[in-house]
Amino acid sequence: MTTIALRSTKFFIVFYGDEISEKEYYAKKMAVTVVDTTAVFTMELLELLDAKSFLNDASSFDTFVLDDSFLIKKIVSFLKNNSEIKFFSLKIRETNFRISKIKIDGTKVRFHLF
Repeated sequence: MTTIALRSTKFFIVFYGDEISEKEYYAKKMAVTVVDTTAVFTMELLELLDAKSFLNDASSFDTFVLDDSFLIKKIVSFLKNNSEIKFFSLKIRETNFRISKIKIDGTKVRFHLF
């Protein structure tokens, strides 16, 4: 098991879902832990914006978006250097999301959740 720190300072994230309006959060301490062929992205939500509603709304989210250029570079580098990874997940607080697809464009990283 290997853990790689991606960013320790505050950054902005957004979750979307078909049945819920977008929810904006601030987080810190994003890391990724690799176990065999699985990568688990983790972060700590800060108690700002909609943070108190996260646990109630988590089951309605289907997309997680990062637009932080520093994090985008770190995630792209991680993915290029770990092509053997087959499965991805995202863990925030007590909630685990399986990631079905990671889409990267020039300004955003989208994790499609299921």
